[in-house]
This record gives sequence, C-alpha cells and structure tokens, in this order.
Amino acid sequence: MKLPEFAHTKKHWDTWKAFHVDHRACHAVQFDTGELVIAQGDFTPDQRRLHKDLNIAFVLTTDKECKTTFIDPVTKEAIPKGWLDVAGGQTLMLDMDTCRAVRLDVPWGEADTWKAPHGVPARFYQSGHGPTVYGYFAGPGRPPCGGPVSIDRTLPLTKEEREEITGLRAACRAWVELKEITPGKILPQRYGVPGRTWQEGRNVEVMWEMLLRSLRADEVLGADMAGLDDLKRLRLANNGVETRKEVVQRDYLTF
Repeated sequence: MKLPEFAHTKKHWDTWKAFHVDHRACHAVQFDTGELVIAQGDFTPDQRRLHKDLNIAFVLTTDKECKTTFIDPVTKEAIPKGWLDVAGGQTLMLDMDTCRAVRLDVPWGEADTWKAPHGVPARFYQSGHGPTVYGYFAGPGRPPCGGPVSIDRTLPLTKEEREEITGLRAACRAWVELKEITPGKILPQRYGVPGRTWQEGRNVEVMWEMLLRSLRADEVLGADMAGLDDLKRLRLANNGVETRKEVVQRDYLTF
C-alpha cells in the first residue's frame, strides 16, 4: 500500500474519534498514525479497479478482470480463480506492493463477541468505535489484513475409488432396468418428493433434477447394493456422484 502524505487541512475527528482523512473513491480512511482502513466490504463495478493513489485494487472473483491464478501460501499450489467463486464470489483487496490478496466482504463488527481478525486493532471493530472495518494496513509497506479467503478445492477420486463407484453404479443401473423405472415419467409413490403425493404407476411430471441429485462420494464408498436404499440407487444410476470438494480458508493469498 502506498500512503499519500497526510492532508492536515482536510482532516476530521468526529467519526473515528481520531484525526483522519477520507479517501471516498475507495472508502478508505487514512489516520495520522500512518494506518489505513477500508470501511466498506462491497464495491460497485466502477469502484472495482486499481486505485493508483494507494496502489491497491478491489475485485470480485467473478469479474473478468480478476487475476486468473493465485497462490496458496500454505500449500504453495496455484489456485484458479474459479475455486474462489464460493457462494457467488468474494470481494478481494489486492495490495500491489506486497502482492497479497485478502477478502473484504466479511461482516466484522456486527457482534461484540467477535475477536480481532488477523491483526486488526480492536478499536476498529468494537461496538461504539466507529463504522465496521473490512480491511486494514498498519502502515505503508505493511501487508494488508482482512477476512479469510475461502477456497473451494476439488479433491479427485483415486483409481480404486473410481473403480468401486463405477461397479456399484452399473449394478444400480441394472436394478433400475429390472424395476422398469422410467426417469421423468413413471415414479412410484414411495419415491415422491417429501410433502407431495404421487399416484402409483401414473405418468407424472417429476422434477428429477431436484429429486435425483448426485450422491456425495462418501455416501457410496464402502457400501454395497444392500446398503443403498431405493432412492440412493436411483440417484446413483441416473446421476452418479458429484465431485468431491472441501472448502478451506486462508488468511490471505499471494499473486
């Protein structure tokens, strides 16, 4: 972060109970201590850009302008930006000096029980001490502090696990053929959506996408046909298993 010279002629006191200058274009507040805070977690498209006066940028992970790859500081692996599109995307602050990215759209300060995250001084988020703070710099050249970045990482199946699932799915497909169940047309009552009643043997319009969602791998691995109820057999036969994933959090990512 590049910090402009503190403009004493434009300083204020009341909002933060400390001398500060507002950088309204990026919702940043500069203090006479050399600290800088970001007082907003979400930004409009015209605000999501590089702010040259501070040498920081704001970006939504779904923006085409977002960097395509980040680095996990723990595992050192490359993180595609698609792995960051958790719950519709995350708002990141990119510090061009330290090449670190932190998350901003985290609602700090909304509960007195929250602890200071990642080095943010308590005075910036405790109740009664000014607006909520989403990002923080202790001074020029210091790394940014912000909310943890969520990574939706794909965990590939092993060769043995794929073979196990393939064999069990083939058995489920044979069972479906034996029972003469026609996807999307005939759905016996016992396979009905909870809260709805289906007439036995009658052709009905069924939302199979909703009813027959893919199974998780851990619902299938280690099981056999006897261990799967009829609905799970239908789901496995028609949709297979979904990609196994885990969501991990990092204090920051590098780029």
